[in-house]
Amino acid sequence: MRKLACLACVSIVLALGACATPKSHPYEIDEANVGAPGVEVVALLPLNVLSPLPAELDMVTPRVKRQVRTYLSSCGREVAHFSMGEARNLWNEASVGQRETATGQQVVARYVRRLHEARAFDVLIVPNLVYREAPIRLYDQIAVWDGVRRPLTVKGYHTSSHSMHGDTKIRGKTQGVSLHVAAYAPAGALVFEGYGGLDLIHEWELRTEWHVDRNMHRYAVPVYEQRLMRKRLADEAHLAEGVALAFDPYLVPAGAAEAD
Repeated sequence: MRKLACLACVSIVLALGACATPKSHPYEIDEANVGAPGVEVVALLPLNVLSPLPAELDMVTPRVKRQVRTYLSSCGREVAHFSMGEARNLWNEASVGQRETATGQQVVARYVRRLHEARAFDVLIVPNLVYREAPIRLYDQIAVWDGVRRPLTVKGYHTSSHSMHGDTKIRGKTQGVSLHVAAYAPAGALVFEGYGGLDLIHEWELRTEWHVDRNMHRYAVPVYEQRLMRKRLADEAHLAEGVALAFDPYLVPAGAAEAD
């Protein structure tokens, strides 16, 4: 069985033009599972049931949940939901006595089977919000990761370039928030794994520090401070784009599947 994989390549992504959203995003799937053939009932776990959710993302989970449910509904499948309490109770049942004698994959497989005993489904979706490394393009100050591009948010007073020592470009990398999706068959086998970039949740404050050179000339040096945005993951269009990428090419909207 042929396995398809698309691993994000920073050099390729950074070379993409500014007029089109990059389609490359990390996923792994067997070719036979593309489009989720035979899947009619999709069971959905709450976000980050088995992995810690960063405290700064807790406030945004309702918006992401809504987008995930909307997307799955557009795929023409019946969606069954597990509550957080039910999902965690079943995890405790499945993992008791297993942590020291079984591998992590075996415990997860046992958990998936326990969930299937509680509620019939054709595939189980395990979604997680995660941080991912996002390289910053120097020429346009855009962060690129997991199939999306997002502009940096920079606030503060911009000193005239004539008095600024050096440029005011932000260099290097930041962290973007992505949706990670894992899909499991009822017997516990992993059939799909993918990532879709959602948005940045940090902004930069620019301030200037004044220095004096050996000739007693004053000059300004840019100093950036990174901080959390007050409104995080508030752009619904960005969320919808990232959610669609996270499920592609496993679960796609009914119209798109027919077009293909």
